[in-house]
Amino acid sequence: MKRREEKMHPSSRRARGRREGFEAGTERRGGCGARFHLHPSRGGARRPGMDKLVQFGRKAWFVVRVLSGYEERRIRAHRLQMQQRIARAQAKKEELRKQPEQIILSEVRQMVQQMQALNQQLEEAETAIDEYFKPIDKNAKIIMDMQLEKEEKQIKEMTKVMQDQIAMQREIASKRAQATAIESKDAQTQTSDKIAEGPPKEETMK
Repeated sequence: MKRREEKMHPSSRRARGRREGFEAGTERRGGCGARFHLHPSRGGARRPGMDKLVQFGRKAWFVVRVLSGYEERRIRAHRLQMQQRIARAQAKKEELRKQPEQIILSEVRQMVQQMQALNQQLEEAETAIDEYFKPIDKNAKIIMDMQLEKEEKQIKEMTKVMQDQIAMQREIASKRAQATAIESKDAQTQTSDKIAEGPPKEETMK
């Protein structure tokens, strides 16, 4: 063993010494860096040289992580994870906030659909009623046309009768006027004849 230690490289000796110095604690590599803890079963407090060595190891490991970009990647990953959690929380909050609005919108949409269905049913009913009353309307129109023609014919006949009556009355009135004129003329002629004959015979005999 002594020969092997003598032939050992100086760097290997330092590594071995470091390992022997770290036997008092256990090395833990986590997300927050290397941590060194003492086993209570292996002794009490560490020596000052051991504390310095542990601090130096921590600093060296931190420098290695920073230089290699591990620390930056870890911070970015942690930040991304936090952002994702915040985004999920915001989305959940927004979803919970929109639930009443979605319920109201769904109810309004349902009411609109019901109104549209009712309007369609009314239109279909109106169309069916129009189709049902089409023949009746056609017959009613024919009857109304016949009645109008009959009334027009009656009005024309009545107008003709009235015109005939008026013409007859005019003719009768003119005949009466002519007869009256002839009678008055005859009376005037008789009066003039009597005046021309002279006084009556009784007066002459006296």
